Amino acid sequence: MGDLLGTFSASLYLIGDRFKKLLEENAIGGWRAYPTICEGLQSPGEWWVLGIAGRGGSVRTGQEAARAGLDPLDQGLDPREWDGSDLFHPANEGTILVTTRAAQVLERAHLKNVVLERTGFTPISR
Repeated sequence: MGDLLGTFSASLYLIGDRFKKLLEENAIGGWRAYPTICEGLQSPGEWWVLGIAGRGGSVRTGQEAARAGLDPLDQGLDPREWDGSDLFHPANEGTILVTTRAAQVLERAHLKNVVLERTGFTPISR
């Protein structure tokens, strides 16, 4: 079945016990797990709604990126607007972003149904 299940909402996911335990044991921050009941879902363990509590600033693109000193075709995030969480949402997107440390933990675990993609975000320095 997997360790991560998507829902009909683009940024709402369910995580299995294995995924939850991995986040807890590695002190990955910026998330919460909410218990849920999945009627009709045959599974050996429990499922949890993954809540992303970590926050970052707005993704800057186009002219806003250019004003920050980036190529207008780049996407940028200002690290000063990020709360330091390992899992976080940019202020203006529902995308879930992960730190390099969290990505390494997730990749080493070989979780099922978990695919990480590089974002291509450029840090904005002022």
